[in-house]
Amino acid sequence: TCVEVSGLHCKVLAAKGHQVVHADFLEWAAKHQHTGKVDRIVMNPPFDRGQWVAHVEHAALMLAPRGRLVAVLPSGAKNREILPGLAKQWHGPFDGEFAGTSVSVVILVAERSQVG
Repeated sequence: TCVEVSGLHCKVLAAKGHQVVHADFLEWAAKHQHTGKVDRIVMNPPFDRGQWVAHVEHAALMLAPRGRLVAVLPSGAKNREILPGLAKQWHGPFDGEFAGTSVSVVILVAERSQVG
């Protein structure tokens, strides 16, 4: 399931065969009880005004035991202490990966341990 705020991107994802929900991720997630139930999350949250923090933190709450979250984040995220209790790996930075921008990004891979 793809949750996407852009109508155009929703159409592109649907044309590629994905199940798409046209909504703001944080609003959509607040209405659905996915806490601790999602095995895999891949995200490219909005960077503007630090919105990525709330998106990544909320997505992490949705992870099931042994779940994995992969996120494209601004390179400054690597220096922040986020997602306590999750194992984290950082990759990058990668420069010039988005056409028409000069943004530098990193890839976060975060995993929830198995509940024992």
